[in-house]
Amino acid sequence: MSSALQRVRELRPEVTPPTAQARQSARQRLLAVIEDEPPGLHAHRARRARQPTPGGPVGPTRRIVPNLGRLGALVPAGVVAVAAAVVAGALVLLGHHPSGTPVGSAGGHGRIEAAGGSVLVGPHAHAGLPAAIAEGLRREYRTTLRAGKTIYTSIDLPLERAAERSLRHSIAVNHGSGGAFVALDPSTGAVEAIGSATVGKARGGLDRAVSVAETTGGAFAPITALAAMRAGVWSPQETYDDTGTFCLQSNPCYRNPGKAAYGVLTLSHALAVDSSTFFDNLGARLNSSAANGGALQSWARRLGLGSTTGIDLPDETAGLLPTPKALRELHPPIRWSEADNINLAVGQGDLAISPIQLAVAYAALSNGGTVLVPHLAPAGTTTAPPVRRHLPLPTSDLAAIRAGLRGSAAGLSGVAGTTQRVFGSLPEPVGGAPGSTQTISRGREVINGWYAGYVASSTHSRPLVVVVLVQHAGFGAVTAAPVARQIFSQWTAGHPGPFVPGTSVAQ
Repeated sequence: MSSALQRVRELRPEVTPPTAQARQSARQRLLAVIEDEPPGLHAHRARRARQPTPGGPVGPTRRIVPNLGRLGALVPAGVVAVAAAVVAGALVLLGHHPSGTPVGSAGGHGRIEAAGGSVLVGPHAHAGLPAAIAEGLRREYRTTLRAGKTIYTSIDLPLERAAERSLRHSIAVNHGSGGAFVALDPSTGAVEAIGSATVGKARGGLDRAVSVAETTGGAFAPITALAAMRAGVWSPQETYDDTGTFCLQSNPCYRNPGKAAYGVLTLSHALAVDSSTFFDNLGARLNSSAANGGALQSWARRLGLGSTTGIDLPDETAGLLPTPKALRELHPPIRWSEADNINLAVGQGDLAISPIQLAVAYAALSNGGTVLVPHLAPAGTTTAPPVRRHLPLPTSDLAAIRAGLRGSAAGLSGVAGTTQRVFGSLPEPVGGAPGSTQTISRGREVINGWYAGYVASSTHSRPLVVVVLVQHAGFGAVTAAPVARQIFSQWTAGHPGPFVPGTSVAQ
């Protein structure tokens, strides 16, 4: 690539010729020239701080660590008139359909079409797919497109735009650095919306949705709950007295955020109020020094964590599921301890999960145990099967988890849920969990906010799983849950409704 073209590629899309049609046309011609270039993503790894030495004063002993994952965004292509940029393969971006239209309806979704050996942008490009999605699919289906075939995507364009607007709004008002969203049909694996954003960019790429992995905090709790019930160390009816503090015999103690004490809790109530010490207790009970961990790691792995999902987009990360073996590789002088499993049980420590991985796990909890391969193109055109595995999940276990997730959004037995303020007014019932984790960025502590949840099928819409990550902006109930609310509202009611921030006991 010439140095002049390299400089063109680095220009921001905003500083371009005046018309939107000219911008889009030049962008697609340039992308065709550079389609064999690396996508511009870069890896970022940092050394992780270790857990404080046992025997210290009572207090929160979560390990505060820099996040593992691939940071960066798809480098925005510079947009100028480049006469020599016309090459083989056409990309026509079309489509629009209301939320809830059945997947696969003709003309109902974004369309990518190749024909004729020239690069063109069709007359309806203004209503087409975001460029990052289009480019990602071009890379995955290059051979198909060059053969002149058409791919209809599962992207719901109104949902995609509502999610993009809401995420950018949350990043702006909460002074965040970036974020991502995924909306997935848990009955088919079809991706209805996906994207990410960073400060200063109107549209981010897809990197934060598929290539960035972070700790999740409380959004991991349903996975811990499932592992505990399937391993027989806890039952849906069993209770735990949450005094606000959980201590190990070796002395380290853990506290709930905000020094909250919730009293006697069942598993469902613990999910509804986001009791950290309840899940600390389960993490201790599930601890194993086996190389690949115990039941907690096993069930997390079965739900798709620690490996790529197989989505038909490039540069997906496998993340990291902490085990004694993985810990030895990350921190050779340090041996696995009970505290490491406790950190994992509450979504902390060395855990690293991407938004798409968490969406697949929640889809399995929503649909009864089917772990799906997420896809943007119809299942029949992908190389991987749409179903990865079926998990034997008893109805009683699923009912306890779903009751807790529903209680988080609507309250449970007189107890206020952690996101009730955000979701309480939605007409369709939501089930989900927020998550908040601390990390170090440029020498200071910052908080990443997560939300993962779902709505069931109804007379108005198909089911939908939504995962939102807002980075360096604050607690998940405050920053991520309001974005999920607007995505759910767009899906079920046809409009995003208001942006409703929640609260956090840790504030």
